[in-house]
Amino acid sequence: MSFTVKIDEADFANKIRLLARHMGVSLFDGLKGQVKLVTKDIVKMTPPHGKSPLSESWAEQRAIGRDKVRKDLTPKRTKKGTGIFEESSQAKIGNKDASLGFLWYDKDWKGYFFTRKENWKPNATFKDMDKWKNSRRNSKGRVVRFNQPKLVINKSGVNKGKRLFIVGGMGVKSGQIEKYIKHAQKMVWTAKAGWKKACESLGIPLPTYGRRQSGDYEETKGESPSITLWNSTPYVQSYFFKNSIIDAALRRRLPMLQKQIEMTIKANDRKGIFR
Repeated sequence: MSFTVKIDEADFANKIRLLARHMGVSLFDGLKGQVKLVTKDIVKMTPPHGKSPLSESWAEQRAIGRDKVRKDLTPKRTKKGTGIFEESSQAKIGNKDASLGFLWYDKDWKGYFFTRKENWKPNATFKDMDKWKNSRRNSKGRVVRFNQPKLVINKSGVNKGKRLFIVGGMGVKSGQIEKYIKHAQKMVWTAKAGWKKACESLGIPLPTYGRRQSGDYEETKGESPSITLWNSTPYVQSYFFKNSIIDAALRRRLPMLQKQIEMTIKANDRKGIFR
């Protein structure tokens, strides 16, 4: 699935025509100049970013993204964060015999059953945890607190003192969680890198930090010029719609565009140029 950006808002288009006429440039050149400015704002508002995306540097936004990943995936110690983890033919949860797997009890004796073949995954793969993480993301791409991994420190038995994490119903070793956090941090910037082709075409410097480029750019000149941007990052489309990113970028740019028209007219008046 790809995400396509077409700016066809009537007021914005009319102002571009007016600016191009007063600047004495082609409609296409006027369009491309404004699309460049709007696109930079769109890329800045594409995750990752902080509370002030338009004023943050690319490096700051990358650091913010990596920090968010660690916060999302670092296991939280809760009131039910310590318990007993055991392997015993006597222990049961519901009608499940723990001799078929592993059983963990929290301090309130709520049981979590891990079958040997399915949910007990001390060395869970990145693919396993990617599936869990992607299913727990909210509309902003974050893993909310109650869905984050839970820390368990075993209190008795042969596993006393060992650390375990409950991750989406999987029992995962602490070392594997840390490896996964570092893996997930490498994925930061994927959505922004999806605008790389558009940024190159419009002259906007954009680092990719090693992320694979995706997306595309297309322009049409003539009497009805158009510019189309594509970003093929899977979750970008839903994120943009839910957070009204395009509308926000246009709302910010419109008064600036009007100001640019007024200043251009004044400059032309001083020079005795009338268009």
